[in-house]
Amino acid sequence: MNDTHKKRVKDNLLTLDYLEGTGVISIHKRKLVEELFIFISSGGNGHKSLCAVRKELEWRVALQELKDKVRFLAVDAAYKELDELLEKYGFDSTEVLKLPFEGAHESINPDTISPQMKEWVDPELYEVTGGKAITMSSQSGFDSSGTAAWRQPGRVRLSQPNTIAVLTTALTNAINSLLKGKPAGMRLNIIFLGGLAGGTSGGTMVDLPFLTRQIVRNISVARYKNTGVSAYLMLPSACGSEPDPVRKEKGNRNAYAALKEIDYFMGLQSRGEVFRQQYGTFNVEISENIFDFCTLVEGVADGGVFFGDPADTARKVVANSILNMICTTEAKAGKEPFMVDSFLSNRTAISGVAVSRQSHRVFPRDANYCYNVIGYSSCVVPIDLMTVYVAKKVFDKVWEQFERCGEPDSALAERFLLEANLSPKEVKAAMRLNPMRERFNAKADEVFRVKGPYYMVNMMNEIRRVLHADGKFASYAAAKSHGLLGRNEDWARVEQLYGQLEQQVVVPMGSGLYDVYTFVIKELKRIIERNAGLLTNTEEHQALFQRSFSWSPIDLTGGEKTSKVVMDYLDDLLPQKEITRKAKSFVDLLCSKKDEWTQLDPPEGKGQAAFDAAAVIREFIQDEFKQVVDETMESFLVKLYSGNKDAKIPHLSPDEDQEGHKPLMLAAETLVDKLSTQASALLQTRTGFSLNDCGCSKYMTVPDGCRWLDKHIANYAVGHGVVDGSDSVYRSSARDEIVLYRLYVCVPAWALSWVEEAEQTYEGNPHEVGLHMEHGKNGRDWSRFPNLFNQSLFHGAVPKWDMREAALAKEAVEDLKRADELGLEVRTNPDDAGATAEYAIYLPNPGTSAGDLLAAAQLDKDKTYTMAELCAILADKQVPDSEGFPKPAMVREDLKYVNQVMTTTDIPAPADLGERLAERGLRRKMAAWTALKAAFPVVEELKALLEAHNTAAGLQEKAAQRSQTFLKSLAGGLIAYDDLRACWNMELGDEKPLSGELESRLERDCKEYYAAQAFYALSDDDYERFTDALAEQKETATDADLKAAREQREALRDYCEKLRGLKRADKELGISCAMASRDFEDKAGEELAAKIRRFYDWMIEEL
Repeated sequence: MNDTHKKRVKDNLLTLDYLEGTGVISIHKRKLVEELFIFISSGGNGHKSLCAVRKELEWRVALQELKDKVRFLAVDAAYKELDELLEKYGFDSTEVLKLPFEGAHESINPDTISPQMKEWVDPELYEVTGGKAITMSSQSGFDSSGTAAWRQPGRVRLSQPNTIAVLTTALTNAINSLLKGKPAGMRLNIIFLGGLAGGTSGGTMVDLPFLTRQIVRNISVARYKNTGVSAYLMLPSACGSEPDPVRKEKGNRNAYAALKEIDYFMGLQSRGEVFRQQYGTFNVEISENIFDFCTLVEGVADGGVFFGDPADTARKVVANSILNMICTTEAKAGKEPFMVDSFLSNRTAISGVAVSRQSHRVFPRDANYCYNVIGYSSCVVPIDLMTVYVAKKVFDKVWEQFERCGEPDSALAERFLLEANLSPKEVKAAMRLNPMRERFNAKADEVFRVKGPYYMVNMMNEIRRVLHADGKFASYAAAKSHGLLGRNEDWARVEQLYGQLEQQVVVPMGSGLYDVYTFVIKELKRIIERNAGLLTNTEEHQALFQRSFSWSPIDLTGGEKTSKVVMDYLDDLLPQKEITRKAKSFVDLLCSKKDEWTQLDPPEGKGQAAFDAAAVIREFIQDEFKQVVDETMESFLVKLYSGNKDAKIPHLSPDEDQEGHKPLMLAAETLVDKLSTQASALLQTRTGFSLNDCGCSKYMTVPDGCRWLDKHIANYAVGHGVVDGSDSVYRSSARDEIVLYRLYVCVPAWALSWVEEAEQTYEGNPHEVGLHMEHGKNGRDWSRFPNLFNQSLFHGAVPKWDMREAALAKEAVEDLKRADELGLEVRTNPDDAGATAEYAIYLPNPGTSAGDLLAAAQLDKDKTYTMAELCAILADKQVPDSEGFPKPAMVREDLKYVNQVMTTTDIPAPADLGERLAERGLRRKMAAWTALKAAFPVVEELKALLEAHNTAAGLQEKAAQRSQTFLKSLAGGLIAYDDLRACWNMELGDEKPLSGELESRLERDCKEYYAAQAFYALSDDDYERFTDALAEQKETATDADLKAAREQREALRDYCEKLRGLKRADKELGISCAMASRDFEDKAGEELAAKIRRFYDWMIEEL
């Protein structure tokens, strides 16, 4: 056997191992729900979790189920760790994606960086990661060892065109292979795993899900609509202990920045925003949330319970919770099984209820109530290991038999050949039939059954020596072939047959078959002893079955807590005769498989060798130890809790056989109590916050083969509030395990105890180079995303470390006030008594000028408008965007948030609650806030244009109201033209100017028109002075005055008629711009010329 053969044999036998394989019992494997799954990990902690998930699935789920429904992909920048996945954990090359480093660093060189990357890459990143001469590559974040805990290098490496191409190919192939032969409507679930403290996972956990969504949508829109994207994100305590305070601080800052970004994109849909990003030629445009469901995981339980190995605990809890969520469960008759998807889909309604019943001063209305938290505990009755415990006695008998056989010598080798009827004379007599192989194999099998493979390997070596010993066998035949009478062909043939026997039978047996048998038995012995030791060795048993979340009531260690009844039952199963019989059966089985077990190389054109010792041994154990294999968890618990090794599961109901059910009732109480204690949420919340205030589903699964246990468990669990109802106890195909699963939903990030601590660390350097994904030329700075720890409606005490967030909150308030002053803010709900105000803002189409907006509104020139009215009109109008496509001239952005519940437990509600919620709504809507800031200059100009429009429209209105007063005032001498100063004055006793100086020839020639415009624009006070003066004239006028006034009106009319009819300049009248001439329009412009002519026509008619 060469090293490749040994590895092949070892890997095959390892599948029998309880810890590293699938155990010796392959029956009763669990089935997955009728859905498809792709698990994608990012970074070191991500692929460690992926390995835990994969191992759990391979151990618990039928192999064919995994092949049909599950795919894996590990993404990382640390090449060595990915190579280990290939070498040690059964991954193939299609299941790993190495983020490239060649050329990645140079891609952010300021001299050559692409426009797309320049938009978001921190301008200092290239320099601080080594610039043009990297002298410390291990610190650069751009080598094969990883990203050195820098987030933005992770994004840079993911964004490389070749990476996107490989990712697209890998996901497309995985999806297509899963969909082959499946129903069109089968749901696809993509589940991400990653730790947030590192650089690779923390730096890719925003882009990777959005890229994946886009790839799926590019494959098929219909498929995308039936695809769910979720994540299990490990916070620093779940990523392992970090003794270095500097690295720990870096991990906390990374994790906080990553979760802050993820938190923002978890509300993408509710805000109506879109994630857009260009990755070279690959464009992403996604309007769905980054994850449909996101579970946060810590290495510490709620209440501050710490574990010996927090990272390992977190990974195993995640793996077990995933297993229990994606495997089928059987509901009680007439009931629907618990479906996690259906429960999670109700999270918006659940969050509404959870938030509304809390004080708004405790539960911020604008937080993301969107995270899941898991609590998991399992009780295991390891039937697999108990079977091994029993089987070990048989295997020990075989080992003992083989080990006491001694060493063969030349005399025994000669005896072997003689007893096989292979003496020279016997061979010569039968050489025409040549039965040597058959005779040798028969004798070899006979000896093997008694002596074993170790003995047989040495026997084959001795036989080779004896065959050529002087005067023996081949040597004897050789001597006889050269007699005195010359060469004897018969004896020469005998010598030849001995040579063939040695080369074709003896050598392959010694170095092939028995060598393989020796290695198999050696490995099998090691595995059997190790697995049995898991139950019998105190240290091993505690490590496996007394963990923080998983335990077993079965203890065969021989200590104080030993389950003596179960041990007695197992020990009594096999009397000595039965052990001997089964040992003989196993040796016979070994003999029968010699043809298969020597085939360690795959046949030509095949990918797998015929050798499969594990399958043979597994079948032997299941057949020979059927009594243990077929026992149910329930039967062992009856024995354990009754104290009687012969106790049986009762046939009658609890009402008919109360005594018989007492052991099961005691078992149910004991198991449920311990499960409930251990199923703590794997996340620590801040003081004063209870996960019970959020939505929670609690359910249990019991083995499908139980007759009464599930009923007793349900009764006790319901009665003690462990589950919500008897319908929450389900049957599972997991035959050796009882599980209590708690799934908390609608948990806000601010509720985590870690968040407050991490936020202080983060705020110590929120603008660290490469910390946030967006920090480039585009002006978007993701550090401005809302922090996770909410201040109390901007009026609570602000910690010193949170002054930046307080300043941003104040900035949002000031911008909203400015929007209100510009007329962009509107109330959207009726002002009913007691109703909390709700608000919205209007935002103009980016890139559209104020003039184009006003033109698009098509305002009535004779009507005035408010800014609110103008915004509402523009919301129904369209203008071309930068690419020429029609877009709304303005959009209304509601300042409500997905989880904002517009109620309060305060009575009466604070008067300013609506305003405060609107301010917070703007603070959280970064796209709208950024658009508002960009809109201010345009809107200020638009407001000025609207005011000009309103001024013009106001003059028209006043012209209609004041026109007759103007004529009377002009004809009555209350208005006089100052020829010297070229202006009109009021003749009301103070000679106050009516108009400014008429500067142009046109204005002076048409001075009556401009006098009217000035008169229409008079303030109300000045206009009232004219009406008072006219009233006084009328009251005091004599007949002579009235006659003079008539004559003055007639003179003014005659003047206007002459002026209106002039076709050329008139020196006598002093007119240069003849109103009836063709060049009048050239001088005044077509529109103004028409207005002036209409004005004088009106004057003539009225006078």
